[in-house]
Amino acid sequence: MADASNELLLQVLRQVQADIGEIKKDVAGIKSDLADVEQKVDGLTVMFTLLAGHVYHVEQRVEALEAART
Repeated sequence: MADASNELLLQVLRQVQADIGEIKKDVAGIKSDLADVEQKVDGLTVMFTLLAGHVYHVEQRVEALEAART
């Protein structure tokens, strides 16, 4: 009876170990995906900042043109 219990416990522990291995792989994949997303967000932030600068300059030109008309 003790041998059967030990064998059952060993099987359960092996399955738990296999499941933990899969979880570790999934977590590594998620971390990689998150790093990719972070890099893309950083790129979008730079682009947004550049566009905001361009809009500011356009606004300044429009204001100067409007001031010159009056």
